[in-house]
Amino acid sequence: MRGASLTGRRGCQILPYLKMLRRILQWLKSLWEKFLGLFFQPQIDAEKTQPASQSLPPLTDTDYDFLFAQLLDVLPRVGSLSACGGFLTN
Repeated sequence: MRGASLTGRRGCQILPYLKMLRRILQWLKSLWEKFLGLFFQPQIDAEKTQPASQSLPPLTDTDYDFLFAQLLDVLPRVGSLSACGGFLTN
């Protein structure tokens, strides 16, 4: 009798199949968690939440200068102003 190995009848490796099975199980688990999340969403208290415009202080001229300098620093790297959309929303 041979020693225990991770090979099948024809010398086919079982390890790739185990990895694939693990990935499928992880995908099914995440799918199940998303499904349960549809029914058990936390309740948000409307009185405790405030719009972002009310919770942040207004920007000063120095703040605007700093943000503009950052934008000018990013522009040469991305190539165009339309590509900076992600930077402007963050």
